Formats: sequence, structure tokens, C-alpha cells
Amino acid sequence: MFMVISKWEYDKTHENEVRESAAKMMTAFDGWDGVEFSYNVRTGENTVCAVIAYRDEATYQKLVNDPNGPFAKAAAEHGIENHARWLWSERGEVERP
Repeated sequence: MFMVISKWEYDKTHENEVRESAAKMMTAFDGWDGVEFSYNVRTGENTVCAVIAYRDEATYQKLVNDPNGPFAKAAAEHGIENHARWLWSERGEVERP
């Protein structure tokens, strides 16, 4: 399993719009083949981390890094970047015994 944790910051005056867009994005992720789970974690007054697990890194690359792929289309459709700003991401293979 390949995990990605991305931190986003948003203008608190647009919290409702951000929460609505983020929920729609998670619903989109959950419908894609190869996504094991996805959820948002509120990490501060105006920050959130998106936590998404993929079957493997190849699936992540295909879904997220293709400029015409599902992530680009969903981000544009749901306007996640209209009121939120991506800060950073950590990515890696999940290690379990």
C-alpha cells in the first residue's frame, strides 16, 4: 500500500466552501479503482491533512500525476484550489509486519 498525506491551508472565511469541496474530493477518491481509503483530518484552525492510501505507487502516479487524470479533473470540478492552498505532501510505502 502507498500512502500520501497532504497538508492544506485555507482562509477561515471560506471554511464552509473548503469543507464542502474537500468532502466531494474524498467521495471522488473513494470511487477510484486502487484507492484503499481516504479521509481528511483537521489539524488546526485553518489547516487540514488529506490522507489517502493507494494500492501501490503506480496507481497513485496514474490517478494523481496525470494532468488529464481523475485527480486533475476532480480538483477542477470541485474547486478545491479556489479557497485552499496545498502546503506539502509526504508519500511512501506503508510498512506493516
